[in-house]
Amino acid sequence: MHKDPNHSRRSISKDLTMGLILVVLVVSSISLLTAYVISKQKAEAQLNSKADEYITFIKNILILPVWNYDFGTIDAICKTYMQNDLISHISVVDPRGKIHVDLVKKGVRPSTVRSAVLTHLGLPIGKIEIALAPGYLTEFSRQLFWSFALTIGINLIILLIMTGFMLRMALKRPLDQLNLIVDDYAAGKYPSFSQEVPWLEFKALVETLDAMGRKIRNQVASIQKAEKKYRSIFENAIEGIYQSTPAGGILSANPAYARLLGYDSPDELIATVTDIGSQHWVDTFHRKTFIEMIEDQKILPHFETRLRRKDGKIIWAAINARPVYDGSGNLLHFEGMVQDISHRKKTEAQLQRLSIAVEQVADIIFITNDQGRISYVNPAFEKSTGYDGDSFLDHTPHKLAADGKVAKIYRKIFESVSNGAVWTGRLTNKRKDGGIFIVDTIVSPIKSQSDQYLGYVSVNRDVTDKVKFEDQLRQAQKMEAIGTLAGGIAHDFNNILGVIIGCCELAMDNLAPDHICMNDMEKVLDAGLRAKSLVRQILTFSRQTEGAQKPLILQPFIKEIVKFLKATLPAMVDIHLSIDTGDQAILADPTEIQQIVMNLCTNAAHAMKPDGGVIAIFVSEQAIDAKAASQIAELSPGRYLSLKVRDKGEGIPDDVINRIFDPFFTTKQVDEGTGLGLSVVHGIVKKYGGAILVESRLGQGTTFEILLPRLAHPGFAVVAEAAVDPPGGCERILLVENEAILADILQRILTGLGYQVKTFVASKKAVALFEKNDDVFDLMLADQHMAPFTGVFLAIIAKKVQPSLKVVLYSGMIDALLISEAEKAGVERLLAKPLNRLELAFEIRKVLDDNQK
Repeated sequence: MHKDPNHSRRSISKDLTMGLILVVLVVSSISLLTAYVISKQKAEAQLNSKADEYITFIKNILILPVWNYDFGTIDAICKTYMQNDLISHISVVDPRGKIHVDLVKKGVRPSTVRSAVLTHLGLPIGKIEIALAPGYLTEFSRQLFWSFALTIGINLIILLIMTGFMLRMALKRPLDQLNLIVDDYAAGKYPSFSQEVPWLEFKALVETLDAMGRKIRNQVASIQKAEKKYRSIFENAIEGIYQSTPAGGILSANPAYARLLGYDSPDELIATVTDIGSQHWVDTFHRKTFIEMIEDQKILPHFETRLRRKDGKIIWAAINARPVYDGSGNLLHFEGMVQDISHRKKTEAQLQRLSIAVEQVADIIFITNDQGRISYVNPAFEKSTGYDGDSFLDHTPHKLAADGKVAKIYRKIFESVSNGAVWTGRLTNKRKDGGIFIVDTIVSPIKSQSDQYLGYVSVNRDVTDKVKFEDQLRQAQKMEAIGTLAGGIAHDFNNILGVIIGCCELAMDNLAPDHICMNDMEKVLDAGLRAKSLVRQILTFSRQTEGAQKPLILQPFIKEIVKFLKATLPAMVDIHLSIDTGDQAILADPTEIQQIVMNLCTNAAHAMKPDGGVIAIFVSEQAIDAKAASQIAELSPGRYLSLKVRDKGEGIPDDVINRIFDPFFTTKQVDEGTGLGLSVVHGIVKKYGGAILVESRLGQGTTFEILLPRLAHPGFAVVAEAAVDPPGGCERILLVENEAILADILQRILTGLGYQVKTFVASKKAVALFEKNDDVFDLMLADQHMAPFTGVFLAIIAKKVQPSLKVVLYSGMIDALLISEAEKAGVERLLAKPLNRLELAFEIRKVLDDNQK
């Protein structure tokens, strides 16, 4: 198909001109022969007519060639007409001077001249002038003229037909050739137009087409290069790229998307997945939401969901997508990218947990930049310092320093951590309100992967309470040392006090009320009692002994507590007190009884929040027989004082009432109670040998009843101990005391009370007495701290020999160990030294009167 580029080019114009000349020659010859036959007579008459006709005809023929500057056609037409014998001269000119045809027959003088202006589309494009020869004025000439005119007409018709045919033949081949070349371009072949179309008339066209072909080849090459590039990106992208139908079918996918879903290749993915929503979306309803968001937003830049891989593993994926529509606006498919974000999700979860931990940790945490200015504080910082976190940002920690000394420490911390060291220590800081708080601090530098210092993180634990506790502990240790000292000398010191108090009481018994020495003896006794109280306080404070229990008349004591409660409880809480006990008393520590009443009333007030109400307190005497005692755990029959506290609050649920005495159990809010109140009340009541009962109904209120053993001696007063006549008896008492002087005083006191007393100054003699089993006693009164046998040891020996024997021990230091040992030995009562006559008489009488022991 391709030809030699050096092949000679052919001219359509030349071919066409040569054909026309041949046709004109043939037609002219026929015309001349025909004109010769036609009468010459019409030649002259029609000469002018022919001139007009010729000028008009030639003008119409030349318009297009002149307009197109078709020099060959113009020349051919003019020469053709110049061959006419009637025409002696033809000239054609245009305004620009490009066309200038001037044909004149030599030797012929023109007789008739005609000229005309050539116009096209209303514009003058040139001028034509013809002249006719006057030689044919004869009839023959006229006939020849008409014959020639007829011949010309026939020639024109033939010329038109032949020209059309020849033009068709001359143009069809190059046009067909152009079509073939265009088809080659469409098929991916790129021949040269200039080589395949050699005609000169198509030179400009083929050059243009060649230029267009080069552009097309360049564009195709660019497209192929881009396609190769983007195909490589598509195939090698680490993120999944897909096209899917709204129904869930996969139209196309890259290898990364196939791997993301666990398939070996995109072909396997496309062939296997028919509905990705049901096959791979864990949360299938997310797929519906995903489609709705795409259709609504037209483009979905980010959508996170969980996908199930082919192997069943669950991953998190981030999807972006856009819809693709056809020309009619119908949805064709979705396309976009998918990224596995499981690691990011895991990291985010870890960061979230870390953030939550840092936000909720009780320790103060703040982070600084490399200049030492704070860039982050946690909520504990705000709570502990009182500063708003945002307002404290960009400040240095020096602002927290309690004084200039601590500020210097902060500067040293910054210098230390800037050099990569970790600083630990204790700092004293100041809150926004001016309060002081103390923190144990760990300051660690923060460094980048390139070991560049970025700032530091400071973790501060508020140890203000700990420091206070340590101070208290040191103080307690001091007091413990005092208590240890007091405990070490308590035995001897209490013996001395016992002698002083005992001798004073005995001497006062033998003095007349108005004796001059009575006032002095009372002062001595009062000093001895104060010394006794001081020793007990020291021992109690240092936990060397239990709190002192003494006879306590409830009526006035409860009234004082109620007065205090009315002043402390909310105004909407009213207290009604009802007492029906007279001067009946119990043996108790007043502080502990006050604690019982305060706890019960406080709980009652809380139960009636927020509207308040009435707390009813009832104090009465109650006799408990054996049947009633059997229904109350660890309660012995006898006479008791009853203390009831009743409220009209919300009541206690059935599933809670059995746990209310458990330590630390509470239904209150965190800042409203510790859960220790009722457990403390329960412990105190049990210690006194009593019982606590509770009755509650939801919506109707709760009643607590405290039963405490009543003292058996009415009229006993605690306010003026010396004014009360001590109770006595006639029972036999064995007294064992290692101090001879104290033994003598106790014997005289007991004898004065009417008891029959046998005294041993040495515990060894008492043991020998029990081993002989020669005598029987009702009660043994003994000191605990004796050598070689203690009071507890004597009690054990005595109980073995005489099980019914009642034992009362006394000691200058009563602790938990002694109480436990005494209880195991069966000791009925432990008394604190020094003993006074009233207390001793009362306790002995109570033990002897308790028939249940």
